[in-house]
Amino acid sequence: ALQKLAKKLGLRIVAIGSEMHAIVNYLKQGKLPHIDCVIINIDNDFTDVGVVFGGGMVSTKALDFGAVDFANEISQKTGLSFTEAEKFKRTYSYGKLSRTEADVVKSCITEIIDMWLEGLKIVFTEFTGVKTFPSKVYLVGDAAELPDIQEILDKEPWTKSIAFKAPPTYTKLTLRDLQGVTDSTGTLGSLEYVMNAALSKIYLEMHGIN
Repeated sequence: ALQKLAKKLGLRIVAIGSEMHAIVNYLKQGKLPHIDCVIINIDNDFTDVGVVFGGGMVSTKALDFGAVDFANEISQKTGLSFTEAEKFKRTYSYGKLSRTEADVVKSCITEIIDMWLEGLKIVFTEFTGVKTFPSKVYLVGDAAELPDIQEILDKEPWTKSIAFKAPPTYTKLTLRDLQGVTDSTGTLGSLEYVMNAALSKIYLEMHGIN
């Protein structure tokens, strides 16, 4: 199916690779060759969690819950179309809504973000063979822009039931964290593009470029 889609679009499949593998290799390429961390990618349709020890990906788990679900919740509670709700979500993430509009969006997603966190807790319990989790947590993906995500991770004592080595600290991954990757268009500021950009590492590895 992938070959047919590529042919229809006039494209050629060079390789198939893992976004998590690519992002870890970029982190290792910098000053963190033996990094221990957790990567939480809150993408459109899912939340992907990866555990890294010594610069190697130990395991990944996925939660069927992503940015689309937050936009759907805004749409359902306000009567806006999905497209309009998605626009509101993004504008809210960048802090560009009026106070009144921002309060509306926040009230729409409060309950569903609580549900997302409950799902995230379950994901961490599904990692077998991991006795303790690294305290360094990287956030990436479209919904990682939402201030409510950072707030609930910081305030909610959700880690009490999860064996972190120390209270977790959170850092949002940006294109600046991908050594050698530049945005010549100046339009890819959102966290949603980081994982896609990281796939360039696979191409570079194929051609022996570090």
